[in-house]
Amino acid sequence: MNILSNKEKDKLLELYYVPKKAYYQIIIIFSSLILITSIIIIILCATSTNELYEDEELLPGYIPINSIEANYYISDTSQKILLYNPNYSYLIHTIKIDEEKISEVNNKLLFNTSGEHTVKLSLKKPLKTTENFFMNCKELISVNLSNLTSENIHSCANMFHNCTSLLNVDLSNFDSKELTNISKMFYNCNSLKSIDINNFNGGKLNDISGLFYNCYNLSIINSRMFYTRYVLNMSYLFYHCESLDELLLYINTNNVLDMSHMFEGCHNLTFIQQYFNTRNVLYMNNMFDGCEKLQNLSLYNFKTFSLINMSYMFNDCKNLTNLNFSYFCSLNVRDMSYMFSGCESINRINLGYLNTSNLINMSHLFYNCLNLSELDMEEFNTDKVENMDYLLYGCQNLNYINFTSFNTTLVESLNNTKNIFEGLSSESGVFACKADLFSDNIWEQLPKSWKTDENRCK
Repeated sequence: MNILSNKEKDKLLELYYVPKKAYYQIIIIFSSLILITSIIIIILCATSTNELYEDEELLPGYIPINSIEANYYISDTSQKILLYNPNYSYLIHTIKIDEEKISEVNNKLLFNTSGEHTVKLSLKKPLKTTENFFMNCKELISVNLSNLTSENIHSCANMFHNCTSLLNVDLSNFDSKELTNISKMFYNCNSLKSIDINNFNGGKLNDISGLFYNCYNLSIINSRMFYTRYVLNMSYLFYHCESLDELLLYINTNNVLDMSHMFEGCHNLTFIQQYFNTRNVLYMNNMFDGCEKLQNLSLYNFKTFSLINMSYMFNDCKNLTNLNFSYFCSLNVRDMSYMFSGCESINRINLGYLNTSNLINMSHLFYNCLNLSELDMEEFNTDKVENMDYLLYGCQNLNYINFTSFNTTLVESLNNTKNIFEGLSSESGVFACKADLFSDNIWEQLPKSWKTDENRCK
């Protein structure tokens, strides 16, 4: 057997390991070269793309990603036109007007010619809010948001506030998954005639109050996919939308707390199709105030366990003929003042199902209900009522009143019983109540031809 010497062993190991070590070194060097090359390519591509975007060396008509295209109608070339809210100036990278790049980013500009001009606003980075973006841009007539990077936007509140010439907004590609607030988005956009809000379906909306405030030319609202499950505030939603005649609503009201002024001033509204879940609603004051052409209104689904304010709810609903409160819960209601004021066509109201044990204010409740002939308030609890001023003022056709359960001790102590019977018909009528219901000075307001029916008293 041949035995290798130590020297020979070392020589053999060297012959084996050196090539292997060199092999691994070559692999490491080659991998490093690939990595470095990849990084250089990525940097070059990013720089090239960025330069192309930054300098906007683009074909005419091309709209860069994360940009807004807006059209303005210029009638006076001597005045600077507000293009957008100056608070967003630091986010605007470039402005192009009719394909001509503007050298300086400025929120107010002079136009050389009158007529319609297209303005492209390129943004430096994705926005998290567009609140007040076009506020008071009164020359703005249309906006295309289809190229706006919108997935991080959480609020569009007041975005088009007081854009009085706005005719069209393209929301077709708007990503609303983070959107929570669109309150007053189209506030006072009184030239707007139609709008599609189906893309507001991200599921996080909580405030849509005043969304169409004073859009008095708005007649078409496409809202079939409008997602409102978590909305808390719907107050002033359609305030003074005077051109709406019918509303087919697909809005979820399960969590809404505030519906005050929701349809106020919708003078031409004749029909509302909507299932209202009102279990959590606190405020319905002025909800249908001024809906002059509304004739019928179903309150069947109004489960109002939390409601505290119903003042002016049906004020000036001049053509409303019938209201059924059979399923209405009013246990927590504090204010019913002016609730039916100006309801000139209502002939009879049965309020027997209303629980008014916490009611404080019922002043002007039936003010100028001209055709009201019978009023049965037999179950009405007035123990905590502090104000009955002008309660039946102007009810000139009323001939029967039932106040058998009324308690006026508190209200009289506060001297808030002014003109309760002012304007009642001078013809004969029947008043069912307790003999000691009112003090003498209140009884003196009742027409002398009226008779009291104490037999109906409990």
